[in-house]
Amino acid sequence: MRLAREAVATGGADTELRRIADSELNSRGIYVCAMKGDKVAQGVFNRVGRALGLAIGNMVNAMNIPVFVIGGGASNAWDAFAPALFDELRKRSFIYRDTTAEDGSGLAGRKHTTVVTRALLGGEGGLYGAARLAMLSQA
Repeated sequence: MRLAREAVATGGADTELRRIADSELNSRGIYVCAMKGDKVAQGVFNRVGRALGLAIGNMVNAMNIPVFVIGGGASNAWDAFAPALFDELRKRSFIYRDTTAEDGSGLAGRKHTTVVTRALLGGEGGLYGAARLAMLSQA
């Protein structure tokens, strides 16, 4: 939200994001604008993707964790930030580059691969986990 407000305040162009800034400026609204092609909204998600790519790249280099799952509400905007995330990750992590197929699938035919993916349950994973835990404790 902060990035979007800053982009609206400093951006000179008349964009869809600027039009919704007073009424519907929330993460969903920013995502919709980005998917409609709004360059300012896309720039917000590019910054988010680059920041995630930098952070994950550092973790891959330092700990060589094989799987990273992006969950929560952020995973709902995967399409908007994932390209920038993977571009930055390839730049920052030599281990990721070495353990990932050229198509980015994480299936490089090597013994060890690094996979970065979105959570299948999106922002609902915690709810499902809590419900499952309650079911297990009653059994």
